[in-house]
Amino acid sequence: RILHIFIKIKDIAGYGWIFPKKNYINIGIGEFESAVDKSKPKKNLKEVYSEYISTLKKNNILPKDFKSVKTKGATLPIFPLEKTFADRTILCGDAAGFINPITGEGIYYAMTSGEIAANVISGSLENQHTSEIYLSKYQKLWKKEFGKDLEIFGRFNKQWGKNSEQFVKLMAKDKKLAKLVIGATGGQISISRYKSIIILRYIFALIKDRFGREK
Repeated sequence: RILHIFIKIKDIAGYGWIFPKKNYINIGIGEFESAVDKSKPKKNLKEVYSEYISTLKKNNILPKDFKSVKTKGATLPIFPLEKTFADRTILCGDAAGFINPITGEGIYYAMTSGEIAANVISGSLENQHTSEIYLSKYQKLWKKEFGKDLEIFGRFNKQWGKNSEQFVKLMAKDKKLAKLVIGATGGQISISRYKSIIILRYIFALIKDRFGREK
């Protein structure tokens, strides 16, 4: 099974993917609205998706007789809500806008915010205190855990797609850079803590690529 990622497919501010599953494959495209160039005509994503499927067939990534089913789309928030709690209410995962603003990945944040929410809710029930005053600690805890990371990723969102192809090529050539970037975007490591290390590794990979030096 091979996972495929295509940066800026059909020049959209996003990417296309093919994710292999047990009994089927997940194929799609995603566009970051906040990164779209407003000076250019808006692209029809259904048409882009259709062209994407055709391109995959032409390049023998998909069989010629491949037929897609259950084609659907949705809009997801990619920035956290200002307030993720209220009386008897806590928002987690996608509902709270906990999505990586440059990849669209949200599983890590959904699981982590869910665990934080469960602990806060457990405490609120034990203390018979389910008002937003008590539940407000949930927001403090998720911000401490991954809020800074989402803030850093958010700064890069509007720049999404600029030099991204070069960056991906560098990652393909430098396994340490790839491991750091994948770890940060996937939630395995904190980008706020590893930012300097990632930047230094990127500079090293860029110099090595330009001058053909091997470590």
